[in-house]
Amino acid sequence: MKLLRKVMDFFLRKRQDERVSLPLAALPEWLEKEQQKGILGTNLEKEAQQYIQAIKSKRRLLECKLEKWEKQLHSLTAEPQEEIYACFTETRELLEKFAFQEETQEEMVPFALLFNASIREKIDACIQNIEQSFFAEHWSLFGEGEEKGIVNPLLKELIEIQELRDQFEQKVIVSGVRKIEALRSRVSRLQQFTQMIQQLDEKIQNKQEQLDAVILKKEEKEKLLHELREDPHYCSYQDYAANMQETTAALSETRDAIIFLFGKLGSALQDYSHSPAAVESELKELLLLYAQNPLQALAQDEGLHLLHVLEHLKALMLSGQSTYSLAAANVLVPLIEKAQQGYLQELQRQLVALQQEAKQLPQEFPDKGFMMKIQEIEYRRDHFLRKIELLQEAIDHDGEERDKYHQMRANEGVIFQNIMRVSLNKEVTITFT
Repeated sequence: MKLLRKVMDFFLRKRQDERVSLPLAALPEWLEKEQQKGILGTNLEKEAQQYIQAIKSKRRLLECKLEKWEKQLHSLTAEPQEEIYACFTETRELLEKFAFQEETQEEMVPFALLFNASIREKIDACIQNIEQSFFAEHWSLFGEGEEKGIVNPLLKELIEIQELRDQFEQKVIVSGVRKIEALRSRVSRLQQFTQMIQQLDEKIQNKQEQLDAVILKKEEKEKLLHELREDPHYCSYQDYAANMQETTAALSETRDAIIFLFGKLGSALQDYSHSPAAVESELKELLLLYAQNPLQALAQDEGLHLLHVLEHLKALMLSGQSTYSLAAANVLVPLIEKAQQGYLQELQRQLVALQQEAKQLPQEFPDKGFMMKIQEIEYRRDHFLRKIELLQEAIDHDGEERDKYHQMRANEGVIFQNIMRVSLNKEVTITFT
């Protein structure tokens, strides 16, 4: 029993030793140290050095063979010569990637990893192109030299380089470097999300400061308005402003209704103005005025002569004698009937009455200075209110974006921790500051 407890305590302590809490900024350095442990533990530096030396030897050997084979090309006919030369050219372009400088022991692993990544797709493509070429099966055209055998000598050399690459890649995987690279990729995403969150925090803070300043300005204007409302002149001004606003709003609504109605009927009235009936009744000018300026025409048409025209126009449409299609008539006839049922008369009455009422209103408040002061303060207050609304909307939008990146970072953090747990058997808690 004591032995079992000791074993359990050992594994519990080991598990606790493997728990790590790190700030995000420290993760790259920590991962670098973990990678170095794997490199040292598997002697990957020596393996990388041997791999690069083997690649150098292969390059020198293959360059010599290419030079020899190219000299033999002249004995072939033009067509195979051209295709084989293309294979040689592609191989030389690949070998140009095998240009090495003298690297230190510490630089050897990163250099070998970079080299492997740079040739991975290129060497596979080169082998595939040669396998699909004329040269793949007709290399024996070169004669009975040392390359005589059952495998294309160029393919053989390239496949051996490919095998060297794959063997080194397996050693890289065993060292844990690829696992660290996957973790680095996750750290990079975590850093990107954190940067976006920080930028949004700054934007929100700046906009919040602007909002606070605008709220203060708005409150200052409201305080000034409150003081002006205590002035004896304010009640008179309020009545003046209310009457002006009420009359203006009612007149605007009536005008809009008239413009909408004649926007539908205008073209029909203009067409009708050219008819013999319009000319004979001397209504042509009135109808043209209705089509061009319905507000003026309706105000001047005291007897509402237009109703007679609308009646005749409706009859033409219903009898099919007009030039309008059935679809157009189905739109126009209900409007004409509405106008005939008192709507047009009511619009005319409202227009004339409101225009007269607007003329009778004083154009300016007697105390012009007091009025301008109030209007200026109200304008500024309303301006600040609009600005407050826009800033608050922007803050809310940025806040939603920030929440989105917080969630994305949290999800990415869980993935990172899972990879760390499975790959390195370590529990890592990431802190964000």
